Amino acid sequence: MARGHAVSRAIIFCLPLLLLGLQPSLSHAQQTDAQQTEFTNGVRNYQDGQYQEAAKALEAATAADPNHESAWYFLGLTRMKLLDYEGALAAFQKAVDLAPTRPGTRLMVGQIYESQNAYAQAIPVYQDELRYRRGKDILPVMNALGRSFYRAGRYTEAIAQLQRVISEDPRAVEAQYYTGLSYAALGNYVEAVKHYQIALDTLAEWRGLVRTVARLRQALATGTISPEQQRVLSQTEERLAQDFGRAHEFGTELALWPTLNKAMGNSQLALKEWSAARNAYRRALDIEMLGNPADADAYTLVALAHLTEAKSIFMDDGLIFQTVDILNDAIKEAKNATDKNPSYAPARNANGEIYLFQAKTYTSKPELKIVSHTCEDAAKEFLEALKLDPNYIPAMRNLAECLLYDNKAEEAKDYLTKALTLEPRNAALNAQMAQVLLALEDPDNAMQAAQTALLIDKNSVDALIAAGMVYMYYRDDLGEATEYYSRAVAADPRRWESYVNLGLAFFQMESWYRARREFKQALDLIPTATIANTAQQQAYLYYLIARTYHQTAMYDQEVEALNEALGRSPSHLETLRQLAMAYEAQRKFRAAEQALQQALNVSPGPQEDADINVQLGEMLEREGKLHEAIAAYSAALKSDPNSLAAQRGLDRLQRR
Repeated sequence: MARGHAVSRAIIFCLPLLLLGLQPSLSHAQQTDAQQTEFTNGVRNYQDGQYQEAAKALEAATAADPNHESAWYFLGLTRMKLLDYEGALAAFQKAVDLAPTRPGTRLMVGQIYESQNAYAQAIPVYQDELRYRRGKDILPVMNALGRSFYRAGRYTEAIAQLQRVISEDPRAVEAQYYTGLSYAALGNYVEAVKHYQIALDTLAEWRGLVRTVARLRQALATGTISPEQQRVLSQTEERLAQDFGRAHEFGTELALWPTLNKAMGNSQLALKEWSAARNAYRRALDIEMLGNPADADAYTLVALAHLTEAKSIFMDDGLIFQTVDILNDAIKEAKNATDKNPSYAPARNANGEIYLFQAKTYTSKPELKIVSHTCEDAAKEFLEALKLDPNYIPAMRNLAECLLYDNKAEEAKDYLTKALTLEPRNAALNAQMAQVLLALEDPDNAMQAAQTALLIDKNSVDALIAAGMVYMYYRDDLGEATEYYSRAVAADPRRWESYVNLGLAFFQMESWYRARREFKQALDLIPTATIANTAQQQAYLYYLIARTYHQTAMYDQEVEALNEALGRSPSHLETLRQLAMAYEAQRKFRAAEQALQQALNVSPGPQEDADINVQLGEMLEREGKLHEAIAAYSAALKSDPNSLAAQRGLDRLQRR
């Protein structure tokens, strides 16, 4: 009995030990089931769009089993949906560490880098992904790699990569889109338009098939579908799934159809296809093309397209009245943009650009029903844009241009300084700063700003002109100045200012023929509309051309050029005085006296009166009219008692 009790007690005491021995095995099985349940629930919630619940479940799965690579992968996907990119990156990196050669994860890592604008980091990740895919399902990766090349500014590489995608699938809309963008960035707008058009045609075909399916499904739901229609429905659904998956992704998930239309408009604008460009921008408003009818950006682009056309019509053809009409249309579109979204800074900025071009080009002519705006009007629009977006750089730059045009260089400098703190590597801003610093008589800093611009963009015309002016006016190096001006001409042969400055450099070098050639080239590029502000610029060029004729004793041509100048600016004092010199050289003294009398009639003050009378006295003295010369010198001294030239003239005649 005792022994039996002993055995029983042994069994009793051993039972907990046996149970303890069994417990780990049962717990592990249960734990594995729990882990799998958490993982399955997490994936299901992710697929259902329940991202918060998915994250909790997947975090639990990875906590229970840190080596569950798929759980880490789906956790990364979930965190991406929750916009937790750092968390997603950490999860994907863990998945890569656990399965370094498994494809798929690095594609997601690359997308995160892209979302952070870290394209230099995304590119090698995508390249690794391609290697691990070993030729299977590589089009999405090649597309991502090409897109990253484009965004990194490596346009030629982008085109080469994306062409591989297109050769496999011509309906790869995103690849066509980024190929077009890459060609546009390289200045090949014709090729860009071709790729945009293929993408647009594919989207239109996709949209048509979607409508067909919707119509046939409605017939199916109402029981009115025929067998033939049933067959068409089945085939169309198959085509959508097989051939237009990337079009669907581009149009709906990426929502880039309106952006594609805008890109098309940009390239057509560069090709001077004005109507086509505006129509492309308007298609970005079309609901049928998944656009937004209230998109202020599209209206702004239409307004800027009108402005670009107006500039071209004016500069290339000199058609001032057509220019006025187009600018009026631009103003209406800019108003449409601000009406759609009063808080959209680019719309106010665009309106300011229109006003500024009007102010620089022509003034109001009520008798011709022409209404212009002033620089002050433009400045108000730029300031409104900056109220809406204090860091909007285009408005800062435009406001600085407006202020410089109004001789407010110090204020212009303040706005450019702020803009450059935001974008120090902006070539246009640095070039504009160089111009402002020249206006402030700060040549050394102007040269530094110009050189900074040229390091970024060696063909910056404004920077080249600014550098040339530093050498010509402050460093007395005309050879270096002509080098910069010549580079400006080569960079953009349509910029007449470059020819003027090059001509002035040759003029100072007393190279009269070369100076005249450059002035004439500039004159050919300036619009000839007489009611435009450019008439003053033409008058100045004719005056300069006349000066070169005078230096080479070509007085008939000089008189002709001066009369052309006076036809555009009748009260230009220096032109009238030069005309008197030309007539005197031809011994047409009466005509010379008449020109100087006209100069006295338009003279702005006593100093100018004195100078004109001295010129008249010297001419009369050479003509032998000594009494009249004495009278002229006396009139000069009356206007300016300190005129040494007048006093010397009187002293000289009194001794005779």
